[in-house]
Amino acid sequence: MKNKLTVPSELRVEVPDMLRARDGRALAQRKLLERFHKPLLFFTMNIPGPQKVSPLIRMGFEEGVRRLEEALAKAGIPILFQKVIDYKTGYEKYYVLGGAAGTVKEIAAQLENEDPLGRLFDMDVLDTDGRKLSREELGLPERRCFVCSEPAKGCA
Repeated sequence: MKNKLTVPSELRVEVPDMLRARDGRALAQRKLLERFHKPLLFFTMNIPGPQKVSPLIRMGFEEGVRRLEEALAKAGIPILFQKVIDYKTGYEKYYVLGGAAGTVKEIAAQLENEDPLGRLFDMDVLDTDGRKLSREELGLPERRCFVCSEPAKGCA
């Protein structure tokens, strides 16, 4: 008999939950762009499976936030607005930044690629027009799913 991890029903995340969370991020992005007209960074965690929150995942999220904010400060990029969202679909942090979107994406990609926890980090950067910057624009390969090794976009 296989040992299955049981997820409490109030923490179990299904596809409709993830779709609602994605729609919520899109709405937040539009509102922040309308209000600030500055580049945005949305930080979330890549957590496979039906449970996206726990004390351990929260620790990883907070450490990722600390490392990101340290890298932004080192690059001289001010944080103009920030907000943490804590849903069962995962921890999220929204940033409005006072730097060039391309520079922000380079910082985010470097953390995702080189930090020991980076594979768990998902940092989307949008320019002032709301266009999501891609890794390919920086000459970087697309991310792979760490469960199946296929392109991560397909598994998301």
